[in-house]
Amino acid sequence: MNPEVSIIAPETDLLKGQQGQINIAAKAHDSDGSIVKVAFYANDMKLGEDFEAPYTFFWDELPEGTFYLMARATDDSGTSTDSTPVPVHINAKGDIAPWMSADVGQPGISGHADLRDGRLTVKGGGNIVPVFGNNKGLTEEDQAFHYVYQEVTGNAELVARLDRITETAPHNRSGLMIRNGLEPAAKEAMIGFSVRGDQYCSVFYSRDSEGAPMTQTPPIPSLNTPFYFKLTKTGDTVTGYHSRDGVDWVKVSSATFAEDSFYIGFAVDAGNENNPIEHYNSSIFSEIQLVTQ
Repeated sequence: MNPEVSIIAPETDLLKGQQGQINIAAKAHDSDGSIVKVAFYANDMKLGEDFEAPYTFFWDELPEGTFYLMARATDDSGTSTDSTPVPVHINAKGDIAPWMSADVGQPGISGHADLRDGRLTVKGGGNIVPVFGNNKGLTEEDQAFHYVYQEVTGNAELVARLDRITETAPHNRSGLMIRNGLEPAAKEAMIGFSVRGDQYCSVFYSRDSEGAPMTQTPPIPSLNTPFYFKLTKTGDTVTGYHSRDGVDWVKVSSATFAEDSFYIGFAVDAGNENNPIEHYNSSIFSEIQLVTQ
């Protein structure tokens, strides 16, 4: 018979800084023989192995990213079994000033942001548009995502290139967002990418009053990263644009946004649906320019 093995530490969706260490522990059993070794993996990378219970490995010099930890038990007959993978998320350290960072709502996995060498990494779970498809029982108040922002008064123009978006689930999103508050279902508008199958679509989202349904433009399909987005707020109007090169801009749509004081920045979600599975979208923005007046 095949051996049995499972990871008992760390917990699912552990968040860890690169400066730390992850203690990986597994339990293994073989009903008709003995366990010879347990090997530990992060994705396809072998970390190490242990030959005696309790089976553990201390992982340091942590790389940045999301990894699926797996234990492989081998018995005295040479038969092996792999454990169910356990996701962990390792975050880099980087000062994001003058930006600030916060989870909006309850995304399931806490978001993260770091700014290094002009590249802003934003990670988040949740769902910016929770009321869609099979997400029955959810309301606009269930909106959740990670937001990196500045508080601005007057007019503003934010430009950035989206270099990467993680394909976590149908309709997960990354882009530029303006809001009148930091609570779920605030009045807001967003321009960015939505993952639709094996392609990215440019979409403009808007909510014209607090708690109202989010509306969206017809998706513009068959696009890829890197891709530029621009969000402007002039007077009472917010407008979303996109561009392949950051020079020739195409207007996607606009909405009324009369607030004089507001938040503007970067929004990332994981397209989470109404089930126990949590996802984590890691997106990268560069060539960031925010002009206010």
